[in-house]
Amino acid sequence: AAPDGAATPQPDYGYRLNAPLRRASHDPAFADADAALTPDPATRSRIEARDPNAAGAPLVVVAVIDDGLAFAHPRLTAADGAPRVECCWLQGADAGVGAQAGRVLFGREWRRAEIADLAARHPRRGASLYEEAGSLALGSGRWSPLALGATHGAMTLDLAAGAARGAGSADDLRVIGVDLPPAEVIDTTGFGLAAYVLAAFHYVFRRADEIAAAYGLTRADVPLVVNLSFGVSGGPQDGKSRLEEALAHMIAARRALGGETMVTMPSGNHFLAGLHGELRGAEAQGGWAKARWRVQPCDRTPNYLEIWRPACAREDAAAGRPARLRVEPPGFPPVEFALPALAPTPQTSAPLWVENLVVGGKIVGQVSLDLFRGYRWRVMVILAPSQTRAAGLAVAPAGLWTVGVDVDGLGDGVIHCRIQRDNAMRHPWQGGLQSWFDDPRDRAFDATGKPAQDDTGAAFVRRFGSFNGLAAFDGALVVAGSDAATGRPAPYSCAGPLGLSPHLPGAVDTAMPSDDSPALAGRRAMGVGPAAASRWIGVSAAAPQFARRAAFAFLAGTPLAPVLPAPQNAERLGVPYAQSVVA
Repeated sequence: AAPDGAATPQPDYGYRLNAPLRRASHDPAFADADAALTPDPATRSRIEARDPNAAGAPLVVVAVIDDGLAFAHPRLTAADGAPRVECCWLQGADAGVGAQAGRVLFGREWRRAEIADLAARHPRRGASLYEEAGSLALGSGRWSPLALGATHGAMTLDLAAGAARGAGSADDLRVIGVDLPPAEVIDTTGFGLAAYVLAAFHYVFRRADEIAAAYGLTRADVPLVVNLSFGVSGGPQDGKSRLEEALAHMIAARRALGGETMVTMPSGNHFLAGLHGELRGAEAQGGWAKARWRVQPCDRTPNYLEIWRPACAREDAAAGRPARLRVEPPGFPPVEFALPALAPTPQTSAPLWVENLVVGGKIVGQVSLDLFRGYRWRVMVILAPSQTRAAGLAVAPAGLWTVGVDVDGLGDGVIHCRIQRDNAMRHPWQGGLQSWFDDPRDRAFDATGKPAQDDTGAAFVRRFGSFNGLAAFDGALVVAGSDAATGRPAPYSCAGPLGLSPHLPGAVDTAMPSDDSPALAGRRAMGVGPAAASRWIGVSAAAPQFARRAAFAFLAGTPLAPVLPAPQNAERLGVPYAQSVVA
């Protein structure tokens, strides 16, 4: 207690684990013991024979945090056939037994020698291998992307650290994999994912140091490049979510200890999806600023609309608090809410209010008000699916919803409205259909008939300002997507706020090709099995390509050099990087 007897305010720390671990996944033997990684003999000999004055790093660790990691694929082996994956943590697997017990708190870890033995027992390296590994539970009812011929994780692994194409060798790219739980990845809102991503970074940072030590090197000798090709379309997008602040702190701390650390992330794929809009006080009618929200029929997932007020002073948070909310469902009378006068206290810096949304006598959703992290008011409207498999459950009406918010006290400020994406079609049970802002003022096509890639005057829908809601923090190197044939931005590639300089949090830093040409979308990469290949469209393919370019630049001792983009591409592609090594 403070001297005057008042409670001492505490920092706004905390954690949230919204997806409980399966009991079989928890490893009670976990003791946080030393890893005692065993080095690859050929790599160790090559490092010991290396000229100490040679340019470049003797080894680079490339870490991929994703789902559906095909970690035993032949493209992740060295020239002599030995795995280059030093370790892979399967977060969704049952806990390890025998020699694998006690390594991680939950899930199971596979190390290089064990991966080699696993591949020897399953020479076709197909489903049976990943079933034994624990990342594919056939017949259990638990879905895994590895049941498919191609996965997002296989793609990112290949583009980031697969066998070298052209000049150079990938033998000195040592790989760490973290396979996120499939049950968390299918929720595209990111609800519950933060704890797993944060745990993954702790694991990667520790194992990277242990890999360096195993090869007789130090943290300063071995650069670490981490690729996280995940994102959300909502969030504050100012770098102040708990996960973003934690990652920024971890990256800065590791760099301060002498460890070269690069984290590559995609800018987002929803530039043209109509998931972002801006409301201003001057546009209000009758005190309401309104957003038109189109919800599709046959949508089996909830829909989330976030309404973010401008940041407010912590000592005067009430000045920016919204007071009213009006929800107009399709075919039903409007529902109005008087938002309560919440206020932070020394014990609760982020107060919360929740109310059911009742339409036609049925609860079809919720509305909420909270003071996010104690500095920014957020209103949320959450709708139940418009279709369910279970009879008797209430559904939200499909069609055009109108959501009105008051603009009292807004002044010249801007209210950002964001819809969370919910259309991950890889999961056979997901059934999400994306909602969007239906703005008749927005010009959807340009004079040539192509999708318009500029914002329209004073329209509510804004393309610029769309961004990956997990990548707006200081320390993330954000990669946009471009067309390899033309050099122009990919139509779907997000760009952040218009006019924001590269290398600032929330801006695009650089770009890599995510499409081969206007006629051939996507980039080719390995599938799950040795003979499988896939083509993935999106900036998730651009980020690992830059991670790869950076890793080979570290090996060659030729730092990446920024080059000025063409003026018409600068707002979308950041500051592209070039280097002399092709791999």
